[in-house]
Amino acid sequence: MPSPVRDTANQERLRKLVVQRQSPEDSSEYRISLGDLLSVTIHGYRPGGGDFLTDVRVDEAGKVSLPMITSVQAAGLTIAECRQALADALQRAEVMRQPMITVSLKEYLGRQVVLLGSVSRPGRYTLSRGQEELIDVLSMAGGLQPTAGNYLILRPKQNNSNGSDVSNLQVAYALASGQAGETPRIGSDDGIVLPLGTGTAAADSSLATLPVRGGDVIMIPEAGQAYVEGKVDKPGVYQLRHGMTLSQLLANAGGTTFPASRGKIELVRSSPFGDSSKWLIDIDRIRDQKLNDVLLEPNDRVVVPASAIKMVPWGFYQVVMSIVRISVGGALTVF
Repeated sequence: MPSPVRDTANQERLRKLVVQRQSPEDSSEYRISLGDLLSVTIHGYRPGGGDFLTDVRVDEAGKVSLPMITSVQAAGLTIAECRQALADALQRAEVMRQPMITVSLKEYLGRQVVLLGSVSRPGRYTLSRGQEELIDVLSMAGGLQPTAGNYLILRPKQNNSNGSDVSNLQVAYALASGQAGETPRIGSDDGIVLPLGTGTAAADSSLATLPVRGGDVIMIPEAGQAYVEGKVDKPGVYQLRHGMTLSQLLANAGGTTFPASRGKIELVRSSPFGDSSKWLIDIDRIRDQKLNDVLLEPNDRVVVPASAIKMVPWGFYQVVMSIVRISVGGALTVF
């Protein structure tokens, strides 16, 4: 069945991202931000040649302070630039003539990821370790809502100018929330579609360990709605829940009625490119575990047709029941 995950272009974007993120993120070009925690080592500072080691956090003014020098501007600098600024400050203060300093990032409060959509706590989350994975970020947000869809959309850092431009992503996937009748086209600027597992807090196990980067935007569309027509007890529109399947939807609709052709249930689905496809599904084979249940997507339409053979006894049964109802009604009227 069509799925944005299996779209060729989407698969290629995902493959490139996985390869790219196999290596740790290069922090050499990272610009220090407010709240970042730096580990500073001044080599040979102590008597006898011992090193001075300390952790220092960038304050609200963007500066760091050491006991032997006044505040030094750090926010906005790379690690190399910060190291040089500290060395210059030590020289100006005549603390050391040729200071040797090592600076490294211990907490990256400037690295944030944006989570939108059907999670418990949407918002911005800090990647303080710089090594967080997709499952970590979903956990930070409290996991998925029961109404979450079966996919998440990741717009990687390189597609975001500042990590906060999410309006286009929201518009592009508003259709996936069940507010309209088509599944959106997956374009190169919209992001990468990843499958979600059926648990409430985990992505698909093969992708849960995908590293995330500061500036990534992640959106979890809602599962949306599905439509049930034909020979069921309660036809209508139903709100989908995360991981809901065809058999579960039919159960919510009260099950099939006697004349239903259970071996020829139609599933009509819009593809990622706007057209539609139709499949015939034998619900009894799913019940008997001879066929995998079908995971539903927003705006799926399920049609349960009538069996021509069953319609004859069903029609006779309906006539008899009508007569019985009239007779009972008449008896009640007399009394």
